[in-house]
Order: sequence, then structure tokens, then C-alpha cells
Amino acid sequence: MKFKKFLVGFSTFVIATGLLYAIGHLFKIEWLMFHHKYELNVNSFYVETGSLVPFIIGIFLSFIAEKIYVYKNQAPFR
Repeated sequence: MKFKKFLVGFSTFVIATGLLYAIGHLFKIEWLMFHHKYELNVNSFYVETGSLVPFIIGIFLSFIAEKIYVYKNQAPFR
């Protein structure tokens, strides 16, 4: 039961995050895109990253999916 619960949550996270990043890149939506830029010059060091909104939404959706899965698979009270 614990492995299935983990599998439901993790797969929901991966699929939701991947879809949101893909939609962001497909339709050029800045807050759904992940940019990574690394620049190392002689005198400076520069790092840039992108939006983490799809990551946060993926965590939220995996939490909800896990709770629904646990609720649906509870043993009925007798």
C-alpha cells in the first residue's frame, strides 16, 4: 500500500510538472518555462534559472492525488 501511494504521488508529480513545462515551451509562456543559463567569464560568474511554478503546482497536485488515492482505498468501517 505504501509503495502504491508513493507511486501515485510521484507519477502525478512527474507527469504534471513535465506537461506544464512542455506547455510553457510550446506556447512560449514565460512563467511556465524553465531557462537555465550558466556563464563563467574571467572576472565574473553568472547563473540564471527559470520558473519554478510548474514544480510547485506538481507538488500540490501530487499531494491531492495521494490523498484521493488513500481515501478511495480505505477499508470500510463495519
